Amino acid sequence: MRGIRRVATGAPDSARPEDLHHAVKQAIVRHHRIHVFRGGPTKHSAYLHRGLAMAHFQFIQINPGDYLNFLVVDVDHDDALVRLLHPAVPEPHWIIENPANGHAQAGWMIEPVLLGQGARPHPIRYAQEVQRALDLLTVNDAAFTRFLVRNPAAHSPAGDVRFGRRVQPYSLGELRLHMQNYRDPFDEEFSAWPSSPAVGAPQRPPEADAAIGRNNAIFYRTRSELWGRYQATGKLPALEESLDYASSLNSALTTPLPHREIRDLAASAVRQVANGKGRLRSGAVNTWFAAKGRKGGQSTTRSKRAAAAENALKGTQARTSQADTGAARATALRSLGRTLADIAKEIGKSIRTIQRYLSRARKQDDITQASGSNPQPSSDSRSSSQPTWNHSPTFHPAPSRRPQLRTYLPMLPALSPGPQMNGFPALLYLAQMPPFWLA
Repeated sequence: MRGIRRVATGAPDSARPEDLHHAVKQAIVRHHRIHVFRGGPTKHSAYLHRGLAMAHFQFIQINPGDYLNFLVVDVDHDDALVRLLHPAVPEPHWIIENPANGHAQAGWMIEPVLLGQGARPHPIRYAQEVQRALDLLTVNDAAFTRFLVRNPAAHSPAGDVRFGRRVQPYSLGELRLHMQNYRDPFDEEFSAWPSSPAVGAPQRPPEADAAIGRNNAIFYRTRSELWGRYQATGKLPALEESLDYASSLNSALTTPLPHREIRDLAASAVRQVANGKGRLRSGAVNTWFAAKGRKGGQSTTRSKRAAAAENALKGTQARTSQADTGAARATALRSLGRTLADIAKEIGKSIRTIQRYLSRARKQDDITQASGSNPQPSSDSRSSSQPTWNHSPTFHPAPSRRPQLRTYLPMLPALSPGPQMNGFPALLYLAQMPPFWLA
């Protein structure tokens, strides 16, 4: 069969021939070149993955949004393998056959075609012509979007995999020449290359939304059609109009969607058009968005911006005042010996908030004492033989130590040995003094 070699379903890598495993399979993996792609065990459970190897998934996103690296066909016929191995069809790099029904997918590696920003329209149209020719030759499924395909490089592929003999990617010219140069020995008028170009070939890169499934394709086309009618008549289209147009698109599919899904898509399209979505992406000025822009510009005047800044400042001040009040109240209750849980219950705050209040009060006390505004002991306390000491747990910063040390110096003569303070009683008196050097 033209060099196509078969690998059984779910066969481990060790059972595959070395030349196919390292040549064709690794070439496909290298040519995939997508770091973030969708993959999963089925096409209905394919999720976005980042940095994982494509061999982990049976269904994968084959092409990125801005490049075309592969051409793929999906043949939903019992004789799909015969159609794909026809001499007029260029030899695929891989074929995956579904053993349950005989349907198959085939893919060709091609030299990358840019679809994103800065892409030229001619290579895109050229790739579309080649893809169309392959579709006509193999009778491709018209509803196949080529977004998610069966993975030929999976550890456990979803079907019987057959690899071709070619390792290098095709150029579009090579694929075209193969189909143009083929001559059918039984039908001289047969031509593998279509005589007429594709109708309505786009002049710019296709929208990425049109490549993610039948549901989204019908929805976006219906929404664009409704938006055009809305702009032309100024009247929001009814649900019946949306449903009729979506149903016409669905009837053109080889495998139409259920009526329930079409009804939901049509209703969603009407809602989004009513919300201003679905506009045509062209350079023309949109009257609806122009009016919205003028309204937004008028609402953000200089006076309103100043008022917004003033309101933000007032809010900050109000929150600061509330925090100061809470800190003072929490400190007062704490000085009475109340627990944090009791204070939180009485104030109506969490224990963590009470801890922040107490920490805020201690910081303010430190700042106040460091600035020198802490009141000094009175003259009465200096002249008394037994001064009243401040047992505050707050330690004062270094700049305040020397002045407080001087406040204790007048008391030192009273501690000199005398008739009433000799020996051990004097030491006891000194031991009862607070550690003023740490005050």
